[in-house]
Amino acid sequence: MKSYFFKAGCARQIDFFVKEKSHGKMLNFPATVMLTIHPKQGPILFDTGYSLDFKKATKYFPEKFYALAVPMQVTPEDCIASQIRNLGLNAYDIRHIVVSHFHGDHVGGLRDFPNAKFHFLKSGLDLFLSKSRIGQVRAGFLKALIPDDFYERANFLNEEQFVDDPTWGRVIDLFGDSSIFLKDISGHCHGQLGFLAPNAEFTERNVKQATFVIADACWNQDALGEHYKLPFLTKLLQENPSQYLSTLMQIRDLMKAQPHLSVIPCHCEESLVQQKAQLMAQF
Repeated sequence: MKSYFFKAGCARQIDFFVKEKSHGKMLNFPATVMLTIHPKQGPILFDTGYSLDFKKATKYFPEKFYALAVPMQVTPEDCIASQIRNLGLNAYDIRHIVVSHFHGDHVGGLRDFPNAKFHFLKSGLDLFLSKSRIGQVRAGFLKALIPDDFYERANFLNEEQFVDDPTWGRVIDLFGDSSIFLKDISGHCHGQLGFLAPNAEFTERNVKQATFVIADACWNQDALGEHYKLPFLTKLLQENPSQYLSTLMQIRDLMKAQPHLSVIPCHCEESLVQQKAQLMAQF
């Protein structure tokens, strides 16, 4: 399966959110989207990044607080629905979208894909919906980004669907063919999913390499290092800081057990630059 990585807008924030020693430098936090072409299931997106709908959804208070707290940049050309046209695809071609979690920077483009089926952990969405309007904004959830027919197209995943894989641990085999595994990487928020393609062959390097896109399990490659100490603010911004740290340790352990595993945080500029050098992969 061919795969591509895109930057669908970005946020701007000070480096003390990710750096142990801050220099007060403004950093880009790209909203990374992965597109995979499955031989039977067709085009699949992992998240959708920002879109112009995000600007509409945060035009008025209280939702505007979200945009003020996390300044973002997105143009019509940045939207993933626009970028896939360079591959000869349009929004109607996308048949599946895996939602890592429902923060606005990951689901900003859901409304652009009218034919897509949505795959996500139901418990994660339920937690957001149980909150008040103010509570949803504080949690990073914008209800206006959810398509009107979302539930008609939803594939509600649950914890009972996870099985033990001898290599990858607890996973959901999305299509039952071992091409795409989903892993629960909660901590940043409840019900967050990671996207794991176990047999990626990057044509630029002509080597096979498993690829694990970990959404917001961490925000940069440095955090995957064994001796990296998370900044206080990073811990503070997580829904469940202890679970966040536990998930990060599990990812580090998986990297040790599988040294050729390519792990990609969705908001890491370094990871995106590296992947841009090898956009096409064979799974």
